[in-house]
Amino acid sequence: MAQISEWLRRYYSQIPKNGFILDLAGGAGRHARFLAQKGFKLLLVDNQIAKAKDLQNVEGIKLMEYDLENGNSLPFPASSFQGIVVTNYLYRPIFPQLLCLLDDGGVLIYETFAVGHEKYGRPTNPAYLLKPGELINLVSPQMRIIEYEERLITRPAKAYVQRIVAEKTSEKFICH
Repeated sequence: MAQISEWLRRYYSQIPKNGFILDLAGGAGRHARFLAQKGFKLLLVDNQIAKAKDLQNVEGIKLMEYDLENGNSLPFPASSFQGIVVTNYLYRPIFPQLLCLLDDGGVLIYETFAVGHEKYGRPTNPAYLLKPGELINLVSPQMRIIEYEERLITRPAKAYVQRIVAEKTSEKFICH
């Protein structure tokens, strides 16, 4: 089984303890399983939910197959989640809506590949790589930044990433 993101391990406790979490593009569910074991309830959404079929009967985890990149918007009302976790996935058109799905005090934990990663493996297409500073610019000044990094990591494999932990605060946030 794939390793749990060190970033998620370090910061999952920032999510409100009784919070309902969206694990977006959750794949086979490594992060969903980890969070459920920590006592969270969550919804894993992926375009190929069959990869996570072994999680169907795991308490605290719901599965939903949904293709975001087919012109769809996320099918949830604003403020539906107290936490959103995204790793190794980038689809820019949904980003503003994604932030609106967080409830006040909700926490976004996001980690994905950035320009510079093409030296180490896939993805190499710039459409799937964050530009320098892009992730922090997507969430600030609307959210309180808890932590941000843009750097080369070496585990589980070499990758150039951007990652952020940010909290939604009502006084700064406007959803359209």
